[in-house]
Amino acid sequence: NNKMIEEDGKRGYWVRGDVEFLVREKLDKEVELKEDEERDKKKNKAEGGRSKVYGHRCILACSSSLLRRILVDEYPQDSSLYTEQRVKQSKNNTSEGKELGMWEKINSGKVQGFEGIWKKENEQGETVVIQLDGTVSKEAFCKLVEFLYTGPRSDTPNNKELNLVKDAARLYECKGVVRFMNHAFREEEKEMRATQNAMKRKANKNLMKIIYNEKRFSDVSIFCNSQSKDQAPFYGHKAVLCSQCPYFAAMLGSRFAEAEKKEIRL
Repeated sequence: NNKMIEEDGKRGYWVRGDVEFLVREKLDKEVELKEDEERDKKKNKAEGGRSKVYGHRCILACSSSLLRRILVDEYPQDSSLYTEQRVKQSKNNTSEGKELGMWEKINSGKVQGFEGIWKKENEQGETVVIQLDGTVSKEAFCKLVEFLYTGPRSDTPNNKELNLVKDAARLYECKGVVRFMNHAFREEEKEMRATQNAMKRKANKNLMKIIYNEKRFSDVSIFCNSQSKDQAPFYGHKAVLCSQCPYFAAMLGSRFAEAEKKEIRL
């Protein structure tokens, strides 16, 4: 559901994202923003001219092969090695001949589309911060994220929008999205529906394979009253539970006490 998407620092209606993208702004050089000059200076000084776009690991990793490697397959265990301060201090200091993991490659400038990646702790737990390099514009990146969450819009996008999403999808290895956009260019509605259904099946399969009842990346533990204290809980993901079940949406995405808890009992 698109209500789960957070952009420009605004909290979403349901579940706060655990992945924060810092997206570089691309301003038209021919457009002078004299009235907003002071505002832009303050923003650039505070955030490096970047906007924040939030996502959820369990959604992104199931739709993008590249983000899956970054957020799941090659996710580092030791958080202390990847604080923002340590990452920025160690940039470009990689030893020659050393085999690099995905995070080291990103922080060494060896992965197109990325400038840096680190972790930060907050009251909600651990957040992955991914700094993008501007290869893809903010508009294109946001449209791609929206597509990954909601699928195609009901209105027909123009060729410019299709190109934006397709280019971003190719860079972040969202192969299903690229195929869908190719069919959309040719207005092949039957193939578009077939590709969309195939993407849903693959996403569901990846959800089962990557995060189903997986403790490592869960953000909520669910106990049943019939369980004894020594039995393991069911490990869930709020973003998935809220999007699929009104009961959990009301419980975890509202002002109920359970919304802020990491453990709940049914």
